Amino acid sequence: MTYAFKVLFKETYRLLNSGEGRDFLKLCLKIGNQPRHTARTVAFRGYEYTIVDNLSFIWQAYDIYYRGVYAFKFTYDNPYIIDCGSNVGLSIKYFKDCFPNAIIDGFEPDPDVFAALNQNVAHFDGVHIHEKALWTHDNGVLFSQEHADSGYIADESSHTLKIPSASLRRILDGAKQVDLLKMDVEGAEFELMKDCANSLSKVKRIFIEVHTFSHQPQGLSSMLKVLEDAGFRYFIENANHQVMPLRGNWRATDTGMDLQLNVYGLKPDVL
Repeated sequence: MTYAFKVLFKETYRLLNSGEGRDFLKLCLKIGNQPRHTARTVAFRGYEYTIVDNLSFIWQAYDIYYRGVYAFKFTYDNPYIIDCGSNVGLSIKYFKDCFPNAIIDGFEPDPDVFAALNQNVAHFDGVHIHEKALWTHDNGVLFSQEHADSGYIADESSHTLKIPSASLRRILDGAKQVDLLKMDVEGAEFELMKDCANSLSKVKRIFIEVHTFSHQPQGLSSMLKVLEDAGFRYFIENANHQVMPLRGNWRATDTGMDLQLNVYGLKPDVL
């Protein structure tokens, strides 16, 4: 019986026993039942944010502050971080909490989300935000808005708009050292990693949120080959639980994503 209760209440205990967990639960109670895709302001951990979607913000808070998916060790307090997919800036605020003198380039392509990002973090010293999609060139891309955190580079359709782009390869080639490259770019990571295969020598740590769409090939093996060839050790974590996956009835998101993984990569000299 004791073991059964331990299994049943393990996550509840962890949440309640952690300050970050309690803050997450308070956030759920505060905005969890409010309408989605609605701009509002919300206080979280003593800081007021402008947000565009309540559930996106809640689960970003869970991953970033409670689970610490972007946490890393650094000897000094001024690492250089490239944040690909900054959304409304919770990741940037977290990095600034950890490293007050961090230098951060944040990229967010969705115009509506970028407006919130600008309000939330533009006043931080050392933070430079860019209303651009990171891609393989600087010529602009078509983008499909989702009005939350799942907008993506898309093919021609009635739901896309043309937005500016920036070459991630060019940015990496121009950097002296990148202490963390964080990528949450809703499927663009495959083309970006392929294009940047020869430009990762200066990157010390990498986080990639991997997404695959059910109507497209899955390119995970080629991405992992790029990481291996660049000298990374990596750890893979499933971020989209599927019930009985061998039956094939995988649960896809509203945008058609059927796989989501977190890939963490470290160079041997920072392990």
